[in-house]
Amino acid sequence: MPTYTVRDPQSGKTVKLTGDSPPSEKELEQVFSSLSGKPDWQGVVKSAVTEAAMPFRQGTMTRDFATNPVTQAKSVPPLMSAVGGIIGGPMGMTKFGEGGRALSDAALAAYGKKEEIPSVASHVGELGTNLVGDVIAAPAIKNAYYGKQIAKAEKNFPGMADVVKEAPPSGPRPAVKFAQQLKGKDLSPLEAKKFQPAMSTIYKKGYPFQGPLKQYAPDFMEANRSVSAGLNKIPGRKAPAQAMAEAMKVPNFVRDNIQTIWQNPMLRRLIYATLTGLGIGEGASITFKK
Repeated sequence: MPTYTVRDPQSGKTVKLTGDSPPSEKELEQVFSSLSGKPDWQGVVKSAVTEAAMPFRQGTMTRDFATNPVTQAKSVPPLMSAVGGIIGGPMGMTKFGEGGRALSDAALAAYGKKEEIPSVASHVGELGTNLVGDVIAAPAIKNAYYGKQIAKAEKNFPGMADVVKEAPPSGPRPAVKFAQQLKGKDLSPLEAKKFQPAMSTIYKKGYPFQGPLKQYAPDFMEANRSVSAGLNKIPGRKAPAQAMAEAMKVPNFVRDNIQTIWQNPMLRRLIYATLTGLGIGEGASITFKK
């Protein structure tokens, strides 16, 4: 195999190269560039452009999404559901998702792709998924998001770390007395933080919703408002706290009215239809169709 001796006209260095044929001009540029210690910017830029274009090469999902209007139309419902889950308020995933489904179906029909429009069962399943998301997933995401903002605001408030928290009431009767003492009070942020865990325990144990205690529900609500108002005096806390409360409206309604919902035949049929759309309705038919 022949050896070729080449000389760099700029540095004056001589290099011996072995190969079947004389080195090309491009190969010599790369060799001389490495000898001079200067980066091959042309090669670097070319590699970067090639790398950036990789996701959009022919046959990839990214290329298909960027160029295929049918794929774009199909992606509208899940994207809008996701947006609705974050910024859509109560039932945001359902409202945005159903709006996205209407737009998607209209677009597919306009493109002459009616066969790509999902069946009624698929529509029902999609609706059921969004409803479940509104009750479970979206509030959980929002709670985590707004909870960080609330925690940050409370952490920055002077004296908050030193608050000695009130022990939760030991039973229903102490809980009622506790609520009646707090209702209507103008609490400072530190006082409100002191009583917050006890108030939270009262609602977690469900005292305001228990049979004989329901008559005291207004007292519990007023006490809770006093604690919330006191905490919301902390700078930067009120807006995320209100947003979190808004996000919890739907799941709280379901929690507080699940027995009433279950006793309603029409709502039971809707639940059954939703489960059928999700592919599990047959297994639940005996329970839900009664």
